[in-house]
Amino acid sequence: MTLLIYIPIFVIFPIIGIVLKTLLSTRWKINLFYDFDDFSKEKYEYLNNALFELSKSNKIWQINTSTLVLNKKYNAGAGENVTRCSTTLSEKVPFFIGHNIKMCLLNLRGEKMLFTPDRIIYFKGWTQVYGRNYKGMHINITSTNFIETEMVPKDATIIDHTWKYVNKDGSPDKRFNDNRRYPICKYGQLMFKTDDGINIHINFSNLSLSEKLNHFFIEFMKLENNQIKRNYVENEKNSQDGNEVLYDEIKKFVIDNQKVSVSILQRRFRLRYEDAAKLIDRLEKEKIIDSFNDNAQKDVLISNNTEAK
Repeated sequence: MTLLIYIPIFVIFPIIGIVLKTLLSTRWKINLFYDFDDFSKEKYEYLNNALFELSKSNKIWQINTSTLVLNKKYNAGAGENVTRCSTTLSEKVPFFIGHNIKMCLLNLRGEKMLFTPDRIIYFKGWTQVYGRNYKGMHINITSTNFIETEMVPKDATIIDHTWKYVNKDGSPDKRFNDNRRYPICKYGQLMFKTDDGINIHINFSNLSLSEKLNHFFIEFMKLENNQIKRNYVENEKNSQDGNEVLYDEIKKFVIDNQKVSVSILQRRFRLRYEDAAKLIDRLEKEKIIDSFNDNAQKDVLISNNTEAK
């Protein structure tokens, strides 16, 4: 105990960091391994092509806030005041994630977005990890005019110039000695939105990438929506198959026991009243039970030693 007191703080913290990193990369490791069919592979390739196309842009920014400007005269003529921070795209995923495919990581302010084949995984700090399906996601690519007050990226498109303090006619306000001339750049704009409140707003300097990005994202979402439809149809088919199995089981039960009612089916097969009533109707139509008997308990028309047709 006495020894620990004399261990310097700058030695303890690296040791704790090594222990945590070891736990994260071994016992707490998240494994993301995928085996693609042709459809899923094509869909994910479109997503990756879009993201790695975006990474070619010289500068990428996350837009953090945007507020309306009441007096444009003192804001270089801009209608909005925007705060932004630089962001990057990379193939380097967090060290505690095992994977067998190429994935793209978007590094945002205070969080990261990892694009996997079936969902986006969000990392907030070291404590929060949550996923969002691509279902319900809206991806929109447009362009925006931005008054650049920092160094202009090499691949930016300059469409005009303005002044830090500007008159209504666009000329510089000569009352200010430090009235700098600013370029107006046309940047690409990418927005990720989901129905549950995710709203990520990205600007990128290379406007010429927009057409390819738009194509790749459209094709990805088209295939994603087709997959949702395919899954729905498959689930419906499985549900129908399951209903047929249940109906065959109920028909055998009715013939074996020579009695049936809505309440009996509800108790025996744990059904809702509506579902049990529909099954009674089907048994009547197929002449398994008497359709002319108005009593709660129906007469069975097929004896238990006769094969049901």
